[in-house]
Amino acid sequence: MKQNLLFIKTILFSLLFSGLLLSQSLQAQSQSEWNGGEDDNWDNPNNWLPPGVPDASSNVFIGLLSGIDSPPGTWPVIYGPAVAASVDISFRVAELTIAPGGSLTTEVISNDGVFLMQSNAFDQASFIGNYGPGTGTFSYERFLGVNNALPPEEKGWHYISSPVFGFSSLNIPDYYLNTWDEPGAMWVQHPGQADCVPAPEIFNFGMDGWSVKWDDQYSTYGCPNPGAGQTVVFNGVPNFGNQFGTLTSGGGNFNMVGNPFPSYWDYDALFFGPNFPLGLYDAIYYWDEDANQYASYVSGTGTNGGGPIVPPAQAFFFEADGTEPTIPLLFTDAERVHAPGPPFYKDAAADLVRLLATANEFTDETVVHFDVNSTVNRDKNDARKLKSPGSTVPTIYTMGGDVELSINGLPATDIVPVYFECKTPGTYTIEASETSEFTYLVLQDMLTGQLTDLLEGPHTFEYTSTNEVRNFKLLYAPVGIGDIEASNIKIWSGTNNIYVDVPESAYGDIFIYNLLGQEIDHTSINPGVVNTIPIENANSYYIVKVLTGNNAITEKVYIK
Repeated sequence: MKQNLLFIKTILFSLLFSGLLLSQSLQAQSQSEWNGGEDDNWDNPNNWLPPGVPDASSNVFIGLLSGIDSPPGTWPVIYGPAVAASVDISFRVAELTIAPGGSLTTEVISNDGVFLMQSNAFDQASFIGNYGPGTGTFSYERFLGVNNALPPEEKGWHYISSPVFGFSSLNIPDYYLNTWDEPGAMWVQHPGQADCVPAPEIFNFGMDGWSVKWDDQYSTYGCPNPGAGQTVVFNGVPNFGNQFGTLTSGGGNFNMVGNPFPSYWDYDALFFGPNFPLGLYDAIYYWDEDANQYASYVSGTGTNGGGPIVPPAQAFFFEADGTEPTIPLLFTDAERVHAPGPPFYKDAAADLVRLLATANEFTDETVVHFDVNSTVNRDKNDARKLKSPGSTVPTIYTMGGDVELSINGLPATDIVPVYFECKTPGTYTIEASETSEFTYLVLQDMLTGQLTDLLEGPHTFEYTSTNEVRNFKLLYAPVGIGDIEASNIKIWSGTNNIYVDVPESAYGDIFIYNLLGQEIDHTSINPGVVNTIPIENANSYYIVKVLTGNNAITEKVYIK
């Protein structure tokens, strides 16, 4: 009897405890139904039944749960950050829109209506969550602006990827479309044919990168499909979960990759996580159409606005290091983030100098920083200089061995050669826009010998050549005896000749290399005079290295 009584008490306690857990579970999972009582703003508590903005514990219903259809024009729009446990767009005419700069995080979304994400010239919508059942439509609208200040042949190009699975090139007939061929290190054009016949169909599954440009004359061709205009509309099932790709290292070593998600993607989460593959350099590279310039990012430091946060529907470049023939690539949901607005970066490197070259309303940056683990050659955590094809865009960079760099980590040194190029003569400036804690920072113009204290202001110079290299030296400390010798060694080029002017005290050797690193000439220094080295092959760049007892000076020159 006592045992039966104990058993009954145990059962009653269990039922009471289960009821308590169920009550807590019901409290943890609340219900929010949209009724659009005042406006379309998701964040307005009076638009929900019961009143209150949904939170991470809310199961959200948009549609006919209460049997009353929302009036036209009052479906919810997310203008800022929004969260929910789940979202159910439960009626075929129901709509949920994420406006530019808005974001939604939820465990799962079921869609029998319309789920729309938008972007403009400044912001993009972002969605993190799993995509559940439903017969509705998902659309991501990617706005692609055109910088009309650029020449017609240069403006309008964008690197894109697809946030939906299996996006077809036939959906953008009014766009010029290029894909990147890594073994050939070149763009492959996919032109349409005569009489409005499109190019053979290709698909983008998310991690593929495309370069596209809107044909603003397409509507005049008389084709039956008017095209997407400046907004590419991706319709389909959004990508979520693990995304797989394969990179190659067969020739050019640059591979174009896309952010496959309808959210922002954090490159640093991949780089510092367990899935970063062997065979890649650390840097990534973007194309910025507005600036007509490439941006780069590596290890907490960026140039030209490059950063670790990749927007939705954005493609970029990885660079293979040549050690692996194929490189498996895995992106995961854990790398997805919300980051409205343009990407930004914060420099992680100490002892950093950022040089900014400006002219013709365009700019370019290069970064030099000191790192005890770096070498004078190109290291894994250096970033290449990818040059803009723009005719009026300046280019500034340093060298890591024979590789042009936008971000260069170096061992401690007092002198760093700096190089400038442009396709247009004019008046240019170089300034130090970031200087860390340096108390001495001087730029020496190797053509004129002028010394400019960059801590006081920019260096202004006339660039009269076209597409030739202008040499500078960045001095971090007052020059000593060896530095005076180095600053007095001048290297320049002329028609079919390289010239090296050395002081009388300098003895050593002059080496000439092509850009493949192959030595093509070697001669001893003739001190106190201008050494002339004839070059047979014109219209090419060469690396000139001068070795003396005190210094190793390297310059890049162009032979007409």
